[in-house]
Amino acid sequence: MKILIIYPSLTHPIDAGNKQWVMSQVDVIKKLGHEVYMLCINVPGLKSDLRRNKEEAEFTRVFWGDYGFIFNASFWQRIKYSFFMNYRKKICKGYYKCDDLYPRGLTKYVSKLQDIYHFDACITNYYWLTKVFETVKFKKTAINTHDVFAYKDMVVGTKNPWMSTTPNEEAKGIQRAAYAFALQDEESAYYKRIAPSTKVLNVFCPYVVHEQSLTYNHNLVILSSSNSLNIEGFEWFCKNIYPSIIKEFPDVELKVGGYICKKLNHYKNHEHITLVGAVENPSDLYKYGDIAINPCINGTGLKIKTFEALSYGKIAMTHPHSTIGIYDKSNAPVFDSASADDWVNFLKIIWSDQEQLKEMSAKSVNYIERMNKYISEQYSIFLNA
Repeated sequence: MKILIIYPSLTHPIDAGNKQWVMSQVDVIKKLGHEVYMLCINVPGLKSDLRRNKEEAEFTRVFWGDYGFIFNASFWQRIKYSFFMNYRKKICKGYYKCDDLYPRGLTKYVSKLQDIYHFDACITNYYWLTKVFETVKFKKTAINTHDVFAYKDMVVGTKNPWMSTTPNEEAKGIQRAAYAFALQDEESAYYKRIAPSTKVLNVFCPYVVHEQSLTYNHNLVILSSSNSLNIEGFEWFCKNIYPSIIKEFPDVELKVGGYICKKLNHYKNHEHITLVGAVENPSDLYKYGDIAINPCINGTGLKIKTFEALSYGKIAMTHPHSTIGIYDKSNAPVFDSASADDWVNFLKIIWSDQEQLKEMSAKSVNYIERMNKYISEQYSIFLNA
């Protein structure tokens, strides 16, 4: 079966969680024995570094080869994007209409591809790209939702977050597809309510299991991007949790990796914090310790870094917010609490018993393997429908 995935950006380099999810989905579908083609929509902002954009386009083109296409928006299309982004932000309190950012000419472009390749299925990403399904016909259609965008400003408590909309506008986009892929349980329930004619599957995000030796040291690790919600969570941890851990374990060290380090210069000389910086491979950071933290206290979507840590056999410790909607929550080997005493007591148990640490590490890997199997089954439901 031939599957076309339409993505509103370039897929490479994989430097963001949404790209990671899409590429993980590609791997799952390929393993199920299907051919995957990728159509990337390239709309650089008017102030974007065009040289860098050109490099990313080439990187994407080389990766996909004959299985990839790039729809380059015209200069006037870029002006339209810029206009709508500024207009909605300043006049409409950041709320978008469903088709505001649908690229002019995309339907015609996809129609030509369909005439040539005869795709059996098409998967679009985000609610504003499903307009293609109104004209171009595929045997199977689906949308990768990525996140809930209705009232996102109120949900995350941030003024003008990216692509906020109303439930009616979001439902309009979702209901154009026969299937919707949700990232977590709560979002799945929401889509079933606003789009009753669309079948909703909860596909989470698959991960490759990586074997790493346990260190048995008193290091904590965190790998994070530099978005404001991650920084907020990190500051919460350093203010409310970490001082108690330091008091109980004077040799503890928090190893911080990722672009978040660029925003944490005020911790540069902290006795118990090391800013590792950007890492090429997550294993370059996870090798430093057995405990990975994800202290996000706000936001939507799936907390990807929690599950990435589990795939490396790490023991995951999080704020309760980061367990919302996760796969098989009652059996998930993830510690969650907003209490410093709880964090300290858990670490006292884990760091005083090597056998229990080994057991928890094995449970992390087993959980990811079970989740991966479930995810494959969900995609099979769509592809075999």
